[in-house]
Amino acid sequence: MIAQWFDRQRGLALGIGTAGVGLGVALMPQVAALLIDAVGWRLAYVGLAIVVLLVAFPPVALFLREPPGFPARAQSGRQSAVAAATVPGIAAGQAFRSRLFWGIAVAFFLDVIAINGTLTHIVPLLTDRGVPRQAATAALSGTGFALIFGRILSGWCLDRFWGPYVAIAFFVLPMIGIAILASGAGELAPFLGAIACGLGIGAEIDLMAFFTSRYFGLRDYAKLYGTVFGIFALGVGIGPALSGASFDRFHSYTRLS
Repeated sequence: MIAQWFDRQRGLALGIGTAGVGLGVALMPQVAALLIDAVGWRLAYVGLAIVVLLVAFPPVALFLREPPGFPARAQSGRQSAVAAATVPGIAAGQAFRSRLFWGIAVAFFLDVIAINGTLTHIVPLLTDRGVPRQAATAALSGTGFALIFGRILSGWCLDRFWGPYVAIAFFVLPMIGIAILASGAGELAPFLGAIACGLGIGAEIDLMAFFTSRYFGLRDYAKLYGTVFGIFALGVGIGPALSGASFDRFHSYTRLS
C-alpha cells in the first residue's frame, strides 16, 4: 500500500511504515512479560490477540484504501488481467527469470543469516565475556530502537542518494558490528557492535521493498516482494540455528578452535 501511495519520497514512507516492527520488538516483550505475570502465559496469548484487535485493526479498517485512479484488483478473469496490465512494471514471470531479482533475494538472504544469527545470541555472547545479564539484555533492547532508526534513516537516504550506495552502506555497517563483537573488545565496544547490527537489520526490509518497487514496478509487486520477503524470512530462521550449531561444535562464538 505504501508503494502505491508514495513515489517521490517512497523510501522515507517505507521506512516510517515498517518502523512499527522495530517498535514492536522493543515494546511487546515487555507487554507480554506483564501479561504473563498477571494472568499466566495462556491468557497472555489472549491478551496479545486483544492488543492486535484494538491497536492494529482499527487503522487498517478505517484508513487503508487504494490510491485514486489505481486499477481495482477485486475483479476476476479478463477484467483483472487487463487492469493489472495497465499498472506500470514487470510481470512476475519475467522478473523471476531476471538475475537482478535473484541477486537481490540472495543478497538479503545471506545478510540476514549473519545479522540475525548474531543478534539472537547477543545475550549469551556478552554474558560469556563477563558482561552482566542486565547490561546484555539492555544491549538487545537497544537493537530494537536501532532497528527503528535504521529503517527511517535508510528510507531518508534512499530518497536522496543512489540506492545501491545506500544498500552497500547498510550492508557494511553490520559487518563492522559483527567484527567488533568478534574482536573481544570490552567496555562500550560490544554495545556499539550490537547497535550497528540493529541498524543494518532495520534497513533491510525497507531496502527490499524499495528495490522491488523501483526495479520491477507495481504490476506484480505483491508477488515479487512476497517472494523476496519469504526468502528473507527463511534466512531469519536459519541464522540463529547456524549460530547455535556453531557454538555447540566449537564452544565459542568467536573462535573456531
